[in-house]
Amino acid sequence: MKKFVIADPSLIDNRGHHFSLTQKVSNTVSKMGFETIWLTNERFERELVSDDCTICPTFSLCMYDMYKADKNTDHIESCSALLKTELLNIVRELELTGADFLYFHTGFTDIYVAVEHLLQSYPLDMLPSIHICTPYEPKSMPGWGGKNEINMIIDGLLKAPSYETKLFLWCETLTLASYYTLTFERNVGALPLSFIPMEDSIQTSPESPLTILYLGAAREEKGFTLLPDIIEQLYEGFGQAGLLKFVIQCTPQIVGYLPIIQSAISKLEKYPKEYVNLIRHNLSNDEYHSELESSDVVLLLYNKTNYKLRGSGIAVEAISGSKIILTHKDTFCASLITHGGGVAVDDKDGAVDAIKDILKEKAAYKSKAARQSEHYKKYNSMENYVRRIVLRGSPQTSPKFMPNAIIGKCVKQLL
Repeated sequence: MKKFVIADPSLIDNRGHHFSLTQKVSNTVSKMGFETIWLTNERFERELVSDDCTICPTFSLCMYDMYKADKNTDHIESCSALLKTELLNIVRELELTGADFLYFHTGFTDIYVAVEHLLQSYPLDMLPSIHICTPYEPKSMPGWGGKNEINMIIDGLLKAPSYETKLFLWCETLTLASYYTLTFERNVGALPLSFIPMEDSIQTSPESPLTILYLGAAREEKGFTLLPDIIEQLYEGFGQAGLLKFVIQCTPQIVGYLPIIQSAISKLEKYPKEYVNLIRHNLSNDEYHSELESSDVVLLLYNKTNYKLRGSGIAVEAISGSKIILTHKDTFCASLITHGGGVAVDDKDGAVDAIKDILKEKAAYKSKAARQSEHYKKYNSMENYVRRIVLRGSPQTSPKFMPNAIIGKCVKQLL
């Protein structure tokens, strides 16, 4: 049986896209007949997974460890070297072959460094097909070592003889893939985030309060610190009247609460639960989807700098679930508003105005969000996501680099 190995050094627990995307891909490739193997961080607990897959706690460090206050900066290079050794050892241990797949869904600097080392240290004909997908631009890519050389490393991988035969690079959005293709003058594929079918959204009556949802860890780059001002401006006219309700997940990110996040949470705690419901625990998959299904609007006020090209799994799930989205202009999330089922704004004052407008035209926005959902789901599914990986190496399905095919479409929004 062919093996499909999903590798993520940052898969520590069941939080965020590291777990959810791994699980989605795992379930899909299992149905396609692959033996599924997870290469996780050594801190990952097998009990978190009920799926029929093999768990190999392989990696000692994750990319978030570099942000911890107690990190030892004197050993950054040795940390990067550790990942190289661990990857090489597990490939040998699993006895992978050219018929197998090794897939990284969240590429960061040290993944590219480790794969470069693997390609140089192992017979190419014995290696599996290696696929790295990244949500990051080179300039914002996290990692322990080689940060200043990431452009050189990626350029070297793209120009290596093994590229498009043994190694394949991807980006999480079409715009980001176009950026890489234009920058490095080599074909970098797009793996648009896919959806999994959900239960039909819970239907609320027109008299029910508009429910606005913030999902995921409490992070500044995802607009969490904007929430107190937005919520305060809407409380007197709409919250007190029972027309509006916020449901806000405020669990810490892996590195813990930053002081600015803790301050924002303290401000939100003063409101009655009927207006602001704070979720302080990590949500199970069932809880996550229940909150999403019960909402009307999903807040995606992500930082314009970090998320201009970078994708968002929560945004894709919101769109796929026929939810109205509220986001910033000039971000990936804004590009998902194809049928008017959401609003892209400049700032928090614009967000307040948008919420007021959605309150007035709730039915119209929901109808447009439903059409928007059907449009996205028509072209993106988990099966198509995996199929793109599996078929990438085939001459019939791996297109040659044709810059004229993308420059006219993409360069205007990139510059």
